[in-house]
Amino acid sequence: MSLFKDWINVLKEPESFYSRSDISDGASYPLKFAAVMIVISASIKSITIGLSYSNIITLGRTFQGSLLLRFLTEAGSFAPQGAATLIFFDALIGGLLLLFFEGAIIYLFVKIFGGSGSYMSTVSAIAFYTALSPIMALSSVLPFGAIITGIVQFYGIYIVTRGVEQYNSMKFSMALLAVLAPLILSFIFGFTFAIGANLAVN
Repeated sequence: MSLFKDWINVLKEPESFYSRSDISDGASYPLKFAAVMIVISASIKSITIGLSYSNIITLGRTFQGSLLLRFLTEAGSFAPQGAATLIFFDALIGGLLLLFFEGAIIYLFVKIFGGSGSYMSTVSAIAFYTALSPIMALSSVLPFGAIITGIVQFYGIYIVTRGVEQYNSMKFSMALLAVLAPLILSFIFGFTFAIGANLAVN
């Protein structure tokens, strides 16, 4: 398989791509695809964000997604020249761990909504979603980057849903519910926690 051709096909025709791919081949190729996409995305982030020491210090104090980055910047324990390397490995490790974590969560809802696939088939479906990772990494430095990222993420939901549908033998509607359920629950829990925290402060 050609990684570049598959990258284009995932972005252009995810339904056709998933229907043509053979899940019986196992998860090795999807994971290889995801690893390449995450490495590219991490490289872009390390270049675009790691522009100066002052930017990294500001980022580390405000970027809630990485405890490692926050700890190191608050402690002042790395030099400016190491900033890009730190961001690269932070994005790389975080991206790979997130792939398996999201796979586990979505797989739980796949079983709830009647899917017949395995955990690794679900991870494989999500792995091809990483085709969007380089685009989202680039959008962070583009005008209206937040809007672009939001649009890309919505399209990502469609890509993952098509993968879950094909790889877990589900109807599209049930696959969509399996993908959206974790997002909806996390929003509800986050909203409830925010209200509770606000009431506790007041």
